[in-house]
Amino acid sequence: MEGIRCCVCHRYFGTEEIRFLGDRPFCEEHAERALEATETDWTRSGIIEALLLAAFVGAVAAIWNGEMLPTNAGIGFALAAIPAALFLVFIYRQDRIEPEPMGLVLGVFALGGLLCWGAVVPLEHQVFAVGEWEHRGGLAPWVSSVGVSGTLHMLAVFVAVRYTVFQTTEFDEPIDGVVYAVAAGLGLATVDNIAFVVQHDHVLPLAGAAAIANTTLIDVAASAILGFGLSRLRFEKGSTPVFVVTFLWAAALHGGLHELVIVAGTRGATFDPLLAFGVTLGMSLVVLVGAQRMAVHFAREQLADAEAAPIEEEAFDVA
Repeated sequence: MEGIRCCVCHRYFGTEEIRFLGDRPFCEEHAERALEATETDWTRSGIIEALLLAAFVGAVAAIWNGEMLPTNAGIGFALAAIPAALFLVFIYRQDRIEPEPMGLVLGVFALGGLLCWGAVVPLEHQVFAVGEWEHRGGLAPWVSSVGVSGTLHMLAVFVAVRYTVFQTTEFDEPIDGVVYAVAAGLGLATVDNIAFVVQHDHVLPLAGAAAIANTTLIDVAASAILGFGLSRLRFEKGSTPVFVVTFLWAAALHGGLHELVIVAGTRGATFDPLLAFGVTLGMSLVVLVGAQRMAVHFAREQLADAEAAPIEEEAFDVA
């Protein structure tokens, strides 16, 4: 059967059922969805995830009320997976013109986790031995968080995207850089959170849940910025200096937010996890709203001056 394949659902349609937006063929259903992506300035996306994350913190505190957080791999994986799943859905929804294959997104997520386990953690704790000097005061915590941890995390995100999907035809629009970078960052955050639960005894549920949420939000925010830089690197010639600046910005945000949360939540000899979580949530929402606005901008840019109209069969490959 002859026809043209929709770039989203990959089904074949007759030429009269296909609409071209820019240089991409869409079926009627997905053409409408693509156009809708450019018509809304603000959505509830991001706000919903933030509220659900706050509910997650409250639920963990309520479930283990009066007890210490269990330190086993199963609980660690479950607690780490919930916020990761929330933000995988969030970032995946930002690409409403031509959503990426979920298998590739999950593959980059898994690779981010593997790089964290096999490279970032050993480099942090064995090569740089941050545990031996990061608490000495002065600039030591900031050097550890920004210069070591933030840089290694963003380098792992870069590797997970640059040497996989970056090379393929699936990385074909600017928002893809943000989608894949955040997926990789969430993989790193998941491994960090599992390790946190397994390795820390006597952690109060509220403090533990807030720490898991903070780690997830920080990786999402920093990775979103790096994803923008990866898109510039992919689609704009001579953008290497811009990417380098973006990489440094993402690493500084990752490490800086981590330290800012600690400073904000510390009151004398006590630590207020709710205050720390509130600071992280507020700062990250700024980035998430920015990511949503970026997605709308990219969508409008792609479809600018494109008229939805049928095309002649010979203008495109047919099956």
